[in-house]
Amino acid sequence: YLVKDEPAALQAAKQTVAPGGASPAPAATYLDLDKAAVDRQSVALATVNRYRRLAGLAPVTSSSVIHQSALAHAFYTFFNGALASIRDLGIHKEESTGQGYVGDNVLTRAQHFGYPQRSMAEVITHRADPAAAVTDWIDSVYHRIPLLRTDLLEMGYGDAYLGPMTVQVMDMAYREQATGRVILYPAPNQVNVPIAFNGNEIPDPAPNASYPIGYPVTAIFDRNARVTITGFHFRDPSGKDLPGISLQPGNETENSFAFLANTPLQPATTYTVDLSYTLNGAAGHMTWHFTTAAGVAPTPPTQQATDLR
Repeated sequence: YLVKDEPAALQAAKQTVAPGGASPAPAATYLDLDKAAVDRQSVALATVNRYRRLAGLAPVTSSSVIHQSALAHAFYTFFNGALASIRDLGIHKEESTGQGYVGDNVLTRAQHFGYPQRSMAEVITHRADPAAAVTDWIDSVYHRIPLLRTDLLEMGYGDAYLGPMTVQVMDMAYREQATGRVILYPAPNQVNVPIAFNGNEIPDPAPNASYPIGYPVTAIFDRNARVTITGFHFRDPSGKDLPGISLQPGNETENSFAFLANTPLQPATTYTVDLSYTLNGAAGHMTWHFTTAAGVAPTPPTQQATDLR
């Protein structure tokens, strides 16, 4: 009967349907994975530049092309985690038969995405987030040096996560220009310096050490400079020389010097570093101080030695 009686139909509708306004559009629930990856690269870049400022270095920029290369390699390591070839330092390489293969090494992978041929380096770790990854590299020996080189031009960062499994990759490009500078880290008058190095690095800078040992002290020189260390002292507040492990300039240290005390440093303590050297035939001498953090060292917890490569 309502078909034939329009007024009755309207009245019935008013009595049975609750009034309401226009329905809002459903909220977007998807995650923009590309934007999330770029955002994490921004965090990594900001953390690198924070440490570079501490060391008296100019900030660097990020490269969207290197970002693609680093991200691709992060996923390659996930896709091929069972391959024996990516164990230890092999993690920096790719096999053409592997899932997600892009290039054999950091150079060919960057060139695959259109990056020009330049001197490059790569660091990899397994942490919870980009900032923790960069801190892990800075708190090491061999992985610190590439981040604090004076001729670092730009970098790209990529990562992958699956439950508790993570991998963070940073690829860096260099100008390969000599500056004559010596970059000290911990930097002169730096405070809140960690007290210990837990040894989670490959190659192991102190293979015969009983970890944890002292936080690494480094002097970074131009890669192509002629460098000889002629004297080094690491002293506590009483003036006592602390024994430790010295790594001389060479291929593994990228022509830089590193020292690690045999035991962890003391909290809230100011140490004095005295370094003598010749650089391209000219004698040089530097003395500086830094102060360790109070309380427990803010270094990442000890993990397996395969964590940092």
